[in-house]
Amino acid sequence: EACLTSRKLTTFLTNISDKPLYLHISTLNLLYYSIVDIVDSAPLPESLLIYTNGFKTALYKACRENMEAVIPLLVMYTYPNIPHDSLVDFVEELMTAIASSKSDRQFGPSIEKLHEFLTIGAANDNLPFITDEEDNMLIKGLLDLYARPIYTFKNSQHIFDNEVEIKEQLPNYPLLANPTAFSNYSFLDSKDDKLIQICDVTVGLLGKFFKFLNNNSIEVFTAKIGAMTQTQTNNLDMLLRMFEKSFSFNEALIHFVDTFDTQVKIAEIGKLRRINLGT
Repeated sequence: EACLTSRKLTTFLTNISDKPLYLHISTLNLLYYSIVDIVDSAPLPESLLIYTNGFKTALYKACRENMEAVIPLLVMYTYPNIPHDSLVDFVEELMTAIASSKSDRQFGPSIEKLHEFLTIGAANDNLPFITDEEDNMLIKGLLDLYARPIYTFKNSQHIFDNEVEIKEQLPNYPLLANPTAFSNYSFLDSKDDKLIQICDVTVGLLGKFFKFLNNNSIEVFTAKIGAMTQTQTNNLDMLLRMFEKSFSFNEALIHFVDTFDTQVKIAEIGKLRRINLGT
């Protein structure tokens, strides 16, 4: 909310809004991305597979609300490389750590059902995505986030901020290994390129926006937005219209690796400001 009070931000957003520019972003929720393998490992019956995203959202919400108990547990069991003979104990201790979430009217039933199938999988030594991995390595890197726009928009030119490790790895990425097929990207130093600097400011703003969504329920952010000043709502609306313009131009420009709950919140904040952000 504090960021939205800036009149310099108003000038910045006004300038980029008036130009034929679009948001082209990937959002990665690190906690969500790190724990979804627990759900993907559960031996769900085919009839429940359509609810997989619901189970993932429920587990994420429960873990997020009980971080002080969950994180030490993941470390202790070297997640995602849990020893096979510790799977039963891990499942039970995880469910104990998030037990308070089972009383949640919206997500509690999903946690209970997930507990049932994780218990079955652990008893049969069959939770494949959280065993035989690397100790405590939640995310090996962000290479996929760079590669995706390159092969999704293969006829576009992609310019990235200079990341040496990514720059060295990209030519070996399986889908980009043929240099004659994908020569549509380059790296520039943000110190020397004003457009990259504009992207840096935009990404900083988006990071605050997604933090605002993740930290507040729909009811809470509705009240907060209702109490905002004219400058704050003007800045928020310009950001939301950038989303709207980008979705309208090409939905693939906005890539979410996040809970479905976050996407619902984006749609709701759009309704609140009468801007179409249906995701």
